[in-house]
Amino acid sequence: MSRFEYIQSRKRLWSLPVTRRTRPRLAALACALIPLAAACGSADRGPAATASGTVRAARGPEPTFSYPGNRHCAITYRDDGNGSMSWTATVTVAGKLITHASDKSGDINRRDVQVGPGPNTFTAPQPLAQIDDIGGVLYVGSHSYSCSVAPRR
Repeated sequence: MSRFEYIQSRKRLWSLPVTRRTRPRLAALACALIPLAAACGSADRGPAATASGTVRAARGPEPTFSYPGNRHCAITYRDDGNGSMSWTATVTVAGKLITHASDKSGDINRRDVQVGPGPNTFTAPQPLAQIDDIGGVLYVGSHSYSCSVAPRR
């Protein structure tokens, strides 16, 4: 392969259009490259492929988290207004819930609890503005379900 052919082939890799055909392949590639990628879980199609359903905050004064997880686990969050924040994981089936809210300094507020169906509320001693990661996974038997994440309305 000549140098020109090599450069042209490299350019094609970077300009690959994302279509319905290439999107699943790109998602699989992302999952292979990022071992704990939250997007690797399958929403409503069985076990999640990851150990952690994690979502990063968007830039701005108040972070906004959003992740379309599985219907069996949904996390909502809010700033409590007193220097702390809370998040609620509502699950539809009993199981082991591992959830966290971590801040920009690296403190991870991790909770590892057995839960029954219904809401489960947790707090972190930081205001929401300092939180940069919220996520969770519900383990039921041999299945795992990534939690969806959205602001509490």
